[in-house]
Amino acid sequence: MAAMTRVRTHLLAGFIVSILLIHLPVVYTVFYSDFSGVEAARGGEIDLGGVSLEKGAVLEGEWEFYWDRLLISEDSRGVRPDFLIQVPGYWSQYRLDGEYLPSGGVASYRLQLNAVDHPDPVSLSISDFGCAYRVYIDGRLTASSGLISRNPEKIFSVPQTDLFPVVLAAEGSHEVVVEVASQRFSGLYMAPVIKDHARVLAWIGLRDKVRFMLFGTVIFAFFILLVTYFFNHGGGISSLWLPFLMLLVIFRLMLTSRFFSFWQEIGIIRGSYEGSNGWMFLVTFALKYLLIFLAQEQFNLRFSRREKVGLFLYYALLYLVYLRVPAGVYNRHLSLVLPLASFTLEIFVFVKLFIMGLPPRKYGVPVYWASLLAISGLAMDSYYLNGNSYVDLSLSLLFFLTVYLVVLSLVRILGWMDTVKNYALSTMKLEHAKRQINLQRDYYLALNERIEEVRSLKHDLRHFATVMKQLVEDRRYPELGRFLRDYTQKTETEPLPVFCEHAVANSILGYYALKAAENSLQFNCRCEIPENLPVSESDLCITLGNALKNAYEACLSSEEVSGGYIFVEVRHFAGQILMMIVNSYSKEPLRIDGEYLSSKEGSSRGLGLSSIRRVIKASGGYIGIEHDQGIFRLKVALPVPYQDQVPATEEV
Repeated sequence: MAAMTRVRTHLLAGFIVSILLIHLPVVYTVFYSDFSGVEAARGGEIDLGGVSLEKGAVLEGEWEFYWDRLLISEDSRGVRPDFLIQVPGYWSQYRLDGEYLPSGGVASYRLQLNAVDHPDPVSLSISDFGCAYRVYIDGRLTASSGLISRNPEKIFSVPQTDLFPVVLAAEGSHEVVVEVASQRFSGLYMAPVIKDHARVLAWIGLRDKVRFMLFGTVIFAFFILLVTYFFNHGGGISSLWLPFLMLLVIFRLMLTSRFFSFWQEIGIIRGSYEGSNGWMFLVTFALKYLLIFLAQEQFNLRFSRREKVGLFLYYALLYLVYLRVPAGVYNRHLSLVLPLASFTLEIFVFVKLFIMGLPPRKYGVPVYWASLLAISGLAMDSYYLNGNSYVDLSLSLLFFLTVYLVVLSLVRILGWMDTVKNYALSTMKLEHAKRQINLQRDYYLALNERIEEVRSLKHDLRHFATVMKQLVEDRRYPELGRFLRDYTQKTETEPLPVFCEHAVANSILGYYALKAAENSLQFNCRCEIPENLPVSESDLCITLGNALKNAYEACLSSEEVSGGYIFVEVRHFAGQILMMIVNSYSKEPLRIDGEYLSSKEGSSRGLGLSSIRRVIKASGGYIGIEHDQGIFRLKVALPVPYQDQVPATEEV
């Protein structure tokens, strides 16, 4: 329950933050006059008295509108305006002679600036504007973008603007004329901005540097994601959503203002900037749809086939509406509605996640926040390009998509590292398991060997008794003596020493006692472990077996093997098995970060002590290690479950 509450808190907090992030620039735009002190234009005039052009001023409000006229280029001044038009806005929302104006065509906007006081050169332009336009101040060209033509097929728009400084007279009013040619966007849907020319150039230069730095980061993140994808993907068509998403992000960024101009300049893209709007919608819808697969991967959220097909058809319908609805109708009724309708999938995913409250997978929370930033970037870019934000958000989409891809790449790297770590851990566990199996096999082989010897003796005992009985009955005592001497010599074997009643512990101790004897090592043992002690035989084998194996190998590595010794003391006391293993050594033990390692080479280095530590940690026991002047001591306390069932031996 607490986990579900935390998940829902994250979801709700992220949703609220993204809504605020998206709409704060819109709120600033709505209340621009109150925040900036610049009053909106009225009756084709605007008063800029007391306004600092260092920061710039947005020329919103009522402009004079001249349909199908180019006031400066065709020297049409002196004619009366058709009507006053609201800027920003679409001319296709207005009627002339009872008919709505078409979306395409040419027109001029005129505004009178009053009380301007700025001695330095200024520029007046429309950043990231989709139509072709020219701006004049007092008849002098100050900004030009694209190609203006009365022939709709020859109108060519670019997002890049050429700026020219204009010095304003100290007194009087100034005339601003904006000539616009459009195939679809219907005029000044974005408001012009007048600002100090040097400040504009400085901002454009800084913006371009940041833009290409961010794009370089995107390319690097794209490369990282591709590499980690080929290491991590599960195969099948369903796993292709990630590289497809990356390609769409790159393509979507290529369609943004400055990058679009760059591709136009080098000839990769030859179409008009207005014509790219359809591609922007298509790529954006596809990016949104891929959110389904991201939610499935990071939040274990399952979408039914019906939901996937339904959402796909929904976005296909939105795109068909955009393509088929006449541009004028779209500008009048759908320019804001259609972009808002495209966020249905995000809301659907959020509601589904919130209701189900599923815990995210590892790193799911940062991916969720990064996804919200990417969605916020798309929304902010939509508001900005539609003229609903006076704040320059030209870098918002690039910045947030960069953060999104960087987070995804970091998560993929961490996931790949986890995979490698898990693989290494699994390999080490497998090696450890093999080692323990080999240890137990050796112990039980030694024990079985002794058991087989006893069986053989038992089998031969009948014949042995028959022969003795016959020799005794015949009173052939000298032959009986020779028979007993020969039989004893032939059947004499080194028995497995008995140190305690517990079979597993005794087999381990006996095995190493015999191994020590074979190599002239002293082996002394005091062991008191009851036969019915309910200790885990696996834990006992791992702990005692590895401890004795390390001690035995340390003695063998000594320069004088015959002088080596091993002392073992094992007791059951106070619900614990207490072990102390003391051995000689000549080669100094290896230690890394305070941890002892064996001196042997290979993948099994350090596995013995690490196995003991693992068992002790899991059981809540104790391990102590010390070495000094050629003596190594290992002390272990291994808890015994249900200790009240077995009486403890006396303390020594």
